[in-house]
Amino acid sequence: MKLVFATSAIEAYRPIFYRLLDEFEEENPHIDVEYLEIPGNYYQKLLVMIAGRNAPDLMWMGQSFAEFASRGAFLDLSERIEAEIDTREYHATVLGWYRMNGKQLGIPYGIDTEFIAYNKALLDEAGVAYPKDGWTLEEFVEMARALTLDRDGDGRTDQYGFRGEIDHSAFGAEIIAADGSRALCNSPEMIETLEFNLNLVHKWKVAPRAEDPLIAATDEYSIFSQGRAAMMRMYTWNVEYLRERCADVDWDIVGMPRAARPAHWASSGSFLVAADTKQPDASWLLFKKLLSDDFQLAMSSQSLPANLRVAQQLVDQNTRRPENLQAIFDATEYLYPNPRIPNLQELLGHFRRSKEKVLLCYGTDEYMKPEDAMAEAEKRINRTIERRSKR
Repeated sequence: MKLVFATSAIEAYRPIFYRLLDEFEEENPHIDVEYLEIPGNYYQKLLVMIAGRNAPDLMWMGQSFAEFASRGAFLDLSERIEAEIDTREYHATVLGWYRMNGKQLGIPYGIDTEFIAYNKALLDEAGVAYPKDGWTLEEFVEMARALTLDRDGDGRTDQYGFRGEIDHSAFGAEIIAADGSRALCNSPEMIETLEFNLNLVHKWKVAPRAEDPLIAATDEYSIFSQGRAAMMRMYTWNVEYLRERCADVDWDIVGMPRAARPAHWASSGSFLVAADTKQPDASWLLFKKLLSDDFQLAMSSQSLPANLRVAQQLVDQNTRRPENLQAIFDATEYLYPNPRIPNLQELLGHFRRSKEKVLLCYGTDEYMKPEDAMAEAEKRINRTIERRSKR
């Protein structure tokens, strides 16, 4: 019996998957698993495979889940999950990310979210107290200003207080309605988000311009390790690389500052079973293996275990940087993912292109004011939704 197991081509995942599949085949000697890495445009290539009735038996899914689920691409696992998985160990919100039309099609193995990493030595040098979870936006700005320095007195900033953006979710803004019916980006909350992130760069000057030569040609880990930014917005998949690339830096993390509400950008990863698999029972066995404690802990180098019991175990047993790993676990109470709706990436593309005209084009002929850019994004998103609804 053979199963095909498909993922995007991510080098960091490869040894974890090989180890898991070797264990699975030892436990189930009657099942052979073909590990299929799909490089490049993963989702598009997967759609082609499904349309050609050549879908893998299990496939990795993230934000584009709904685009596939709306096409009937996945096997309904509701009864099997109810009988064999203790869903009480997962946030109801997270479970809902892989549910459609009342059917539980999958369960995530990991949660992706954000945090701020900070260089403790630079804060010590500036006499700035370390930030604490639950800090306010005002405290964040004050700290970023204190950590922005012209060290050699040449009139140019050598050390920025912060690199990154504060996500719109913290301001109570949304891009698209949860049911995908209309754009929500043209709102006072989204305008406030854009104006705040503009101010970080151009008013308070605590964050670098995209074209800043100190930043543009350097990867984020070098920027952080070389002290060019005292604080940086990062994500769960950055943790292991921070440990490796910034081993000589005394660093820790803190949750995102609170604006209108405590909020963290979020996404997740899961494996779904193809609706037309010829081996549903064998696929279910592998599906369960992908939710095992061992696998979720192995993938914690890239994401927080979605099983809250396993996630808390990871935090409690942590002896490595970051010391405040609890901040990532606590963020799971305030997750604000993009809605799981069909053609999500197309709709987000309209928003991102308009957003870039604000944040990346400031001072050029292509610059748009936040209110004009969001009116443009709203129009394009709604036009796309209307066009698709008529198909």
